[in-house]
Amino acid sequence: MPKQTKKSITNQDLAREIRRLNKNLDRVSKVGGFSFAHRPGRFVSVQFGAGVVRGIGSAIGATAVLALILAILRFFPFTQRLIDYINQAI
Repeated sequence: MPKQTKKSITNQDLAREIRRLNKNLDRVSKVGGFSFAHRPGRFVSVQFGAGVVRGIGSAIGATAVLALILAILRFFPFTQRLIDYINQAI
């Protein structure tokens, strides 16, 4: 017969866990102090807007990093040969 290593769960443990989950759910449903539970359309629009802003920020950041890399690379002598090779391929 196998040994039981799990602790038995009492009703008090379940009640405590339910209270903890309810507190966490209240915190999740209120983002930035505003409750989105009764207005799902607003929640979707806020999340969409945040995603658009993140996407634009990523594009601007990638452009800046690429421009910096290209500015540094133009000081190396092999860059002109690389540019000529790319122009021939195109």
